[in-house]
Amino acid sequence: MNILFHHTAVPADLPRLDAVMQEIDFLQRHFRGRTVWLRPRLRAFLPFPRYFFGFQALRWLRFQEGEVDFHHVFNPDLYLFPVLTWLKRPIIYSPVAGLSKSGRTPAPSLKRRLAWIVVNNRRDWESLQELGFSRVRLIPPGFDRSAFTPSPPPSDKRLTLLVGSAPWNLSQFNTKGVDTLLAAVGQIPDLKLIFLWRGIHGREMEKKVIRAGVGDRVELIQGAVDVNRVLAGVHAGIVLADRPTLVKAYPNSLMEALAAGRPILISRCIAMADLAEETGCGVVLDDNSLAEVVRGIQILRAGYGEYQQKALAVGRERFSPAISLEGYRDLYAAVQRTGL
Repeated sequence: MNILFHHTAVPADLPRLDAVMQEIDFLQRHFRGRTVWLRPRLRAFLPFPRYFFGFQALRWLRFQEGEVDFHHVFNPDLYLFPVLTWLKRPIIYSPVAGLSKSGRTPAPSLKRRLAWIVVNNRRDWESLQELGFSRVRLIPPGFDRSAFTPSPPPSDKRLTLLVGSAPWNLSQFNTKGVDTLLAAVGQIPDLKLIFLWRGIHGREMEKKVIRAGVGDRVELIQGAVDVNRVLAGVHAGIVLADRPTLVKAYPNSLMEALAAGRPILISRCIAMADLAEETGCGVVLDDNSLAEVVRGIQILRAGYGEYQQKALAVGRERFSPAISLEGYRDLYAAVQRTGL
């Protein structure tokens, strides 16, 4: 089979740092295909209506349809880009960020045009069922865990957290809890944060760290890095968001943390919080307020040994690439065979 993968985020200078691109690469290593970025590169950091995404490549997309069996679109939310209505081959759609139960009635054109919608968690599967979508596949998340080796947590009495899902824009310093975490460092003298950064708004982040007066306990890592090595020097991973559409339903940084035997702290609005609550592998935060984040850090610290042991178990048992690939293999084969 031949698949055309569509990515709708900002075209990355270092694609392997992009979580969705990592997922696409994972599939491309096992299925034949190539990737197109629908968002115009020249407009990557300027306001540009997503209504027009992909039209700059429409001629090329139509030509590619003679060679591909179907399309697989990766986008944060469930939005039918107008350019996709010009395509004839079946479309599989992965809304990679969490979905909210808004009660909205889905557009009839969205139901008709998509062959299948793929989600990786039951929370989003149930939301789509309630919205009237019937062709929804639940495929558990998986990734290559071989690069991550569990190791004893650092013996340093200082608590070190690895922060994932860096901001794409300035407003996300607030909505992804970056500002709150810097304030928490100011309140907790023995807390250290390591941020995995995208290379975007690094200067602004450095200014915020200086203004907060916590430069000795905040580390900013920009560019490619051995995440397994970084995880060996931290106690836990953390991802914050004030709504589910901001981050992947299963953030890569938190799956990697669990694979390395590190517990997680996560906002309740993110679908992966259900796993943390179900298994006890981390602490779920009800919101991004400073009081709640400080409370969650204190709970993690007080029960760290138990959280860490449960994280080890979850890291060993979940995120099997074989199970995920089998789900995609079945779905792709069915679409190739029937067009649905």
